[in-house]
Amino acid sequence: MGIKSFIKQKFFATIGSRASTPTDKVTASKTITNDLLGYLLGLSDFSNLDEDEIYEQLYIWEPEIGGAIDRMSTMVGESYKYPYVKDVGETMDDIEEKMIKDAIKISDEVDIRHYFEIFAEILEMHGNLYLEIKDDMSFEILPNKYVTLVDSRDRLINSAGTTFADNIITKCNFLVLYEGMTGQKILPKDKFIHIKYKDTPIFVTDTRGRSTYGVYSSSPLHRTILPVWWKRQTMIIDIMWRYRNVPREHHKISAEMFSLDKYLGDISTRRASAMADAKTFLDTYVETIQNQMPDQGYATLDTVDISVIDNGSAKYMQPNDLIDQTNNQIWAALNMPKSMISGESTSSYASELVIANYVTQKVNQLTNKIKPVILKVLRARLKKLNSTYPVDTLDLKMELSIASTELEVFREMAIMADVGVFTESEIREKGKYRPLRDDQRDSIVSKGVNPGSTEVPKVGVPPETPESQSQHATDSGENDYRKIER
Repeated sequence: MGIKSFIKQKFFATIGSRASTPTDKVTASKTITNDLLGYLLGLSDFSNLDEDEIYEQLYIWEPEIGGAIDRMSTMVGESYKYPYVKDVGETMDDIEEKMIKDAIKISDEVDIRHYFEIFAEILEMHGNLYLEIKDDMSFEILPNKYVTLVDSRDRLINSAGTTFADNIITKCNFLVLYEGMTGQKILPKDKFIHIKYKDTPIFVTDTRGRSTYGVYSSSPLHRTILPVWWKRQTMIIDIMWRYRNVPREHHKISAEMFSLDKYLGDISTRRASAMADAKTFLDTYVETIQNQMPDQGYATLDTVDISVIDNGSAKYMQPNDLIDQTNNQIWAALNMPKSMISGESTSSYASELVIANYVTQKVNQLTNKIKPVILKVLRARLKKLNSTYPVDTLDLKMELSIASTELEVFREMAIMADVGVFTESEIREKGKYRPLRDDQRDSIVSKGVNPGSTEVPKVGVPPETPESQSQHATDSGENDYRKIER
């Protein structure tokens, strides 16, 4: 072995051998990288996971998916306002007022807004929501993973682990919890509620291998599985590549100082002495640089040449367009604009208004699926409190407006009042306020009038000039708003 080959081999081998102790930085970095890769590989073993397990994992681990579901469910919860009596005139009778008071009390006690948010998250995650109705008119959320729906008891798994009746299931007359397992529970149709994200009938094979049609809804997250799978594969390859291709320094030690002609003795003795000196020099040099800080410089003799190995990684280290591409596929699959989650957008203001209106429609779609269930339970509880309550007239006020600011809402209220075809309750409802009670009317505050006063304020009309005419508002809402402002 020549002295140059020995120096090269010994130098790099020495640096690598320093990773043998557990506390070494190189070993620690390898451990962290291997742990991260192993964790990602375990999470991404979708082929060996149940679909419900995949959906919950995506909700917990994927920022885009978890953020979208959280934002949507929050908007659904915030869209709930209050209970009210529908198709009522300007005043309610005593029994209706008492019913509304009890409804508000129950709503606050059970936190209806909270249930709207929970139900929306489950529907966005699994596509199906299962509720068991209790005798006290409460309900329990059942785990999707362990729920199956059948049209008859003959469909159930027998002791041999097989099922009967091979034709397709098209009705859900029974809900089975933990089918074929310890603690199996069968609920008839009047003891459970099944809410579907979409009512479009599709073929689905249930967890027990039975074919169904129109029984289950597909999960909105089902379309994200392949993009997420691809994204994670890209991340795994990217982590390995970046660890392997971290920029490295090449410290070239001149072998001239260890030339054999500088030593005495026969060829074997001179070679042994040169190698011993080279080893001592390399060990000392490596020891001085192994704890070198990133911003610390080097001080060496001119026998050392330091350069960076160019492995072409500069271009690859730029933001990975492939991951951005898969993220865009995830946004598209979720039907949730990115700007609603991250606040970032390259769209125009008009486009963002269209997006906001679309999101509002999606929120309304979810609330319309959840509201009948909560309203049913609320009506039953009220009926139990007082059997004379007209519970069929009870409804829940649901409203969400993303595009409008509070000032814009009051502007719309001013327009509604100026048009003259809306009632007082309808205008107050636009501002998310309950109808006025008779005992509140004496406390109403208007500009220039004290509560309870019969004095009519005098409003002067300022003189008109060409300059003031050009400053007039362009619509009645703006006119009314400026009148209030004066």
